[in-house]
Amino acid sequence: MNLAGEKFAPTSSTAGGGLSSAGDGGLMDVDVLVVESNKEQQEQIFLALPAKWVSVTVGTPEEAEGVLNARTVKVLVCSDELPDETGLMFLARTKERWPRLRRILLAADLDGELFFHAMREVSIFDYLTKPVVPSELSTAVARARMQYDAAARLVRGADEEESPAFLSPGIASPVKSWPRDGAFVVCGFVAGVFATLVSLMFLYLIKTQSGVDLYPMIHLWELFEP
Repeated sequence: MNLAGEKFAPTSSTAGGGLSSAGDGGLMDVDVLVVESNKEQQEQIFLALPAKWVSVTVGTPEEAEGVLNARTVKVLVCSDELPDETGLMFLARTKERWPRLRRILLAADLDGELFFHAMREVSIFDYLTKPVVPSELSTAVARARMQYDAAARLVRGADEEESPAFLSPGIASPVKSWPRDGAFVVCGFVAGVFATLVSLMFLYLIKTQSGVDLYPMIHLWELFEP
């Protein structure tokens, strides 16, 4: 299955019968994976997606799972009319294995109960009625891609903070950790000096006020008297 590059003519197809972006087939992320069993609608959806996106269309859930296992997919657009199972059932299965995936359901008719089930249990990102309006589809997919990318940046930022890429796992960055660790060292040093001075002052007061020298080996008055 060819995944990378620009989209080619709609007459081209993947090994599974679907349409795909053209290119060298490198390990690029897939922006949009479309699952649609109707060849005519499959082609219409494919043409509605911007050429700059890496897009793949397939006809069955099995083919879709093959792409999901091989590539990182950002948005899954799925028709509710599929062979052997509904699109809603397939999207529910993908939620368990690919929870970060953004899901868009296409259906000719979806009653209220099923719609709320899809939103609540399946966590679909959006729902579009068939026949799909190209502008509505591209807008919904663009929003889903933006949300996926934003979430991915947050995850990468957290991972880099815990284990920077230029160091071995588990080794903190000396550059990033210095401000925090250096502050702890300075605060600890200042606290230690302050505690020592307070202790010496206490001993000095006992010596001068009561005449009791708790540490005769230390001439405390020499520290405070000119």
